[in-house]
Amino acid sequence: MLETIAYILLGLFVLFGPGFLLSLVLFPKPGDFDFWKRVAVSFGLGVMLLIYIGAVLSRPQFKLLTLVPFTEAALILFGFLAVVAYLRGGMAVPVAYARAVMRAARKPKPPAQPAQELPKPTAHHNHEHPKPPTPPNQEQPKQAQEQH
Repeated sequence: MLETIAYILLGLFVLFGPGFLLSLVLFPKPGDFDFWKRVAVSFGLGVMLLIYIGAVLSRPQFKLLTLVPFTEAALILFGFLAVVAYLRGGMAVPVAYARAVMRAARKPKPPAQPAQELPKPTAHHNHEHPKPPTPPNQEQPKQAQEQH
């Protein structure tokens, strides 16, 4: 079970990594793409690059399409793209993403609202319940009118 999860995570990293680095090479400025567009482009470019690696390694004269040569070729591509992205200034993008995450993590939470105090009950000496106010459109009781 744990081995399966490790393979899935490694596969996602291998799909995402080269595409992300290539997107940093092609679009080195942080404002070129927003985060989700860059993630989508990275997966697409990663699949494209891995297909090309597989096509080159599967040529009959090489016969190298096995796990170890494929992984080595992908790591060499990772390194090459990382160096080129660094030289083009593309590493500002992951730094900007990291700063945004840290800013969001450090964002001060609004202070808790003070608990509103409930109105204190009034003491009724005659133990009678107060009469509810009458709406203005209803007539006053006759007793109240006679007193005026």
